[in-house]
Amino acid sequence: MKKAVNTLFLLVILVFSKIVVAGFKEDFEAKYPEVKDVEISKSFENFYSIKNQDLSEVFISTDFKYLIRGTVLNLETGHNVNVNSESNSKSYIKTNGNSNSKIMISDLNLDDAIKIGSGINRLYIFSDPQCPYCKNLENTFKKIKDVTIYIFPLPLISIHPLSEEIAISIWCSENREKSWTQYVEQSMEPLPKSCSNPIQRVASLASKYSINATPTIVFSDGSKVIGAVEADFINQKFKEILLNGKEIK
Repeated sequence: MKKAVNTLFLLVILVFSKIVVAGFKEDFEAKYPEVKDVEISKSFENFYSIKNQDLSEVFISTDFKYLIRGTVLNLETGHNVNVNSESNSKSYIKTNGNSNSKIMISDLNLDDAIKIGSGINRLYIFSDPQCPYCKNLENTFKKIKDVTIYIFPLPLISIHPLSEEIAISIWCSENREKSWTQYVEQSMEPLPKSCSNPIQRVASLASKYSINATPTIVFSDGSKVIGAVEADFINQKFKEILLNGKEIK
């Protein structure tokens, strides 16, 4: 009897949740009739996930007052709420499942990046110098051997208003690699400087590929992930690329 009651209770919750999502979906479609072909689902707290066919995702509050764009982390668990329930044990978003999300490596102008290391494996990182998760990723790099890292400075001034000024000062310093590492790892402020820099070009490239969160990691096969992933994941990805011969130019 108790089991039957529990089952009935779960069914009521499931039906109610579907009604709630359906209600929000109707309100969303009425408010934004021009937005087509999106997947809507209940996410965290009072926010709903709105995802399009290219896997770009935003979160909108139930009262339509707030929109969140980019990576959303649960600070208690360290997990991305963007990740679906089948992979919520990972603190990153896999986006290489859709061919439209692939990055053309030839579009990455290495002259617009800060080069760190000289290993055979390559990583291309879109990074904000003031992003705390980018700093976590920098510590992960120490656990990866035989890698060359290209840092494409992508200051997200809507989140970190001073990051563009810092990124430019780092770029214009005598030793960009040293200046970047000192700031990200030790919070050592670079001397204020100004010069010709690639910040706007990097921002345009990021916009082209819907890169709007940092850090975004691009592998040599054109796949990308968002977030401070673990060293084991990166090393395994290197092995897969080598084994499958997926590296692209």
